[in-house]
Amino acid sequence: MEFLQHGVSPARSFSSMEFLQHGVSPARSFSNTEFLQHGVSYTQSFSSTEFLQHGDSPTRRFYSTEFLKHGVSPARNSSNTEFLQHGVSPAQSFSNADFLQRGVSPTQFLKRGVSPARSFSSTEFL
Repeated sequence: MEFLQHGVSPARSFSSMEFLQHGVSPARSFSNTEFLQHGVSYTQSFSSTEFLQHGDSPTRRFYSTEFLKHGVSPARNSSNTEFLQHGVSPAQSFSNADFLQRGVSPTQFLKRGVSPARSFSSTEFL
């Protein structure tokens, strides 16, 4: 399955997903995740995921995630994550935070409005 304009095809299953602005509501699983324009590439599962504008609010974990345009690449899981406009507010951990293009300090996420609740590691804002 492919989300054509802002598209997804995740490698595991989704549940209770609602693509609010770009309007896709899948009930079952996907494979080979590619968010084409505002893009994510997940290898694991999501549940109760809401793609708000350019982001997510997953209740399950991320792994090998790549937000291509406005994005994040966490190596660990996140829970209760809200990608507000171009930012992130994860409730759990990331590792090895590298904010490359958005130029945000790993300890103070001020500029692009990222408000993490835990530590970051392997995070890449492309």
